[in-house]
Amino acid sequence: MQVYEEDRGLLCVSREKLLNEKNSCEEKVPLSLSELIKALHEAFSKDDTRIEDVKNLMASYRSNPAEWKKYAKFDRYRYTRNLVDEGNDKFNLMVLCWGEGHGSGIHDHPNSHCVMKILQGELCETRYTWPVMKNEDKETRELEVLGKTTLGLNEICYINDSLGLHRVENASNTNPAVSLHLYTPPFSTCSVFNKQTGQKTSCKVTFWSKYGDRRQRHVRMLYKTILRLHRGLPAEIQVLGTSYVRDEFKRHKNCDEVAATIFLNEWTEYAILLTKQLGLKGPHTAKPLGENLNEEDFNKFRDEQVYQLYELMIAATSKNNKNGKDT
Repeated sequence: MQVYEEDRGLLCVSREKLLNEKNSCEEKVPLSLSELIKALHEAFSKDDTRIEDVKNLMASYRSNPAEWKKYAKFDRYRYTRNLVDEGNDKFNLMVLCWGEGHGSGIHDHPNSHCVMKILQGELCETRYTWPVMKNEDKETRELEVLGKTTLGLNEICYINDSLGLHRVENASNTNPAVSLHLYTPPFSTCSVFNKQTGQKTSCKVTFWSKYGDRRQRHVRMLYKTILRLHRGLPAEIQVLGTSYVRDEFKRHKNCDEVAATIFLNEWTEYAILLTKQLGLKGPHTAKPLGENLNEEDFNKFRDEQVYQLYELMIAATSKNNKNGKDT
């Protein structure tokens, strides 16, 4: 068993030995997903964690859709990365969802180890050499294919940068695929490589969802949408309105599920209303800004919300009065 200096205490074995290895784990009682996560935390609590042990734990888990389906979030246009467990910053465990024909770019794993397990369908992994300089002008050659493997249900594979680059894809035109990935240590950026030229581009990696919840993604999208819409408001109202939005989103950051649902619904309605009032489909579609507030809704406001609403009214009134004097 060879030890790599950059592995920070993790022992590595050859990829050929790891790929599809049927070890004694198959004879043991399979781990549930929660048991796997617990076992991984215990393994990484040691200073001399071995990648062989990590691989054995991943092999011990048998795919059970009832356990991982809450993390399986698909997108119609590209594969998704869905965080399952952060591993106390020592590893990331995530579920990747691959629609028909979806695939990754050719990429590296910066100072990290990757163990991948198939939970549903099939995935094709293609490995490549690192870019090789073609001449003194630092031009690189086309990446050379080292091998291609199709992985089926519950099969695993392993890679790190000493073994090359790779690309993963769902080659099926009819069936989606789901895989479980462990990365240690976690990384937030990687390099994506052009197959023809070998040129690399730095790429930030993000999560489509965390812990089975896409609400955080919806919140970010809604928040950014509202701030963009506010750019079309009069300057005085824009400043106060944007300040109010930021304060409200911050206040509700850790609210419960019921409050979060109400919060998102109300702000979504606000964004739709503001879109209509600003006439984003053309000036002829614009409507007067604002909306009459009934007494029932007004009584639901907190004191600070009433004060902020008053400030907005003063700002709007002052603007209208100024425009009236100018004319």
